[in-house]
Amino acid sequence: MCRRRALIMGGIAAAAVSLGHQPSSAAPLGPTDVDTSQSPFVKELLARSEQQREERRKKRLDDYNRRNFSDYLDFAAGSARADGQLSDNDKAIREWLKANKQ
Repeated sequence: MCRRRALIMGGIAAAAVSLGHQPSSAAPLGPTDVDTSQSPFVKELLARSEQQREERRKKRLDDYNRRNFSDYLDFAAGSARADGQLSDNDKAIREWLKANKQ
């Protein structure tokens, strides 16, 4: 099957070359007027990307934690100590569950 496909694609490429067409992947890009390393537009895009990198990382981590740990934290929040007191960790878990309810 793969050999047949290779033969067909080779035939198409040969026909295109014989007709004088260049494949699109071999087409030259042409000279550019702007040096991308010095372009203010490219610098602005890189700066914006860098500013949002930490925010996007935090969103991904929060989403991961919500999807993977909410069941466990729900269980942990339901278990109480013998004296009925909530530890700081239990309080933090309950706050997290309130903030991340689906």
